[in-house]
Amino acid sequence: MLDYGEAPSSPASASPLNAAWLRMTGKDNWIPTTATVYSTEFADLPDTINSEVGHYHVTYTYTVSGVVYIGRFSDLGRQDESYFKRDDTFLVRYNPHFPAKSYYPALRTQTNFRLIFFGIGAALALLVSILSALSHR
Repeated sequence: MLDYGEAPSSPASASPLNAAWLRMTGKDNWIPTTATVYSTEFADLPDTINSEVGHYHVTYTYTVSGVVYIGRFSDLGRQDESYFKRDDTFLVRYNPHFPAKSYYPALRTQTNFRLIFFGIGAALALLVSILSALSHR
């Protein structure tokens, strides 16, 4: 029996915020299991053509108590990187109360990259402010 589970509605990211996000949503208690890649497709970011960065759309299967489930996710990445191929295996987590719901914990999202760039920008602005204040003494 195949069950088409939904991809996670809220993205998990591979950043340090991931652990906090998973605790807040209770997904850190979901059960880890091995998933197998069924298919992978690369797609450009919206409003771009032949970009180096885009999304890998992955469909995978995993088994819980003899039932095969199907999951999907989109992962941000570079087109030239080595990425999942058919029959590769990786770790997903599934909801013990509703096994058709699963997520890939190492997911990379645009939100994650935006937060990183925002953090770098904020740190640089703070550094410039401190140096400016010190130089006016």
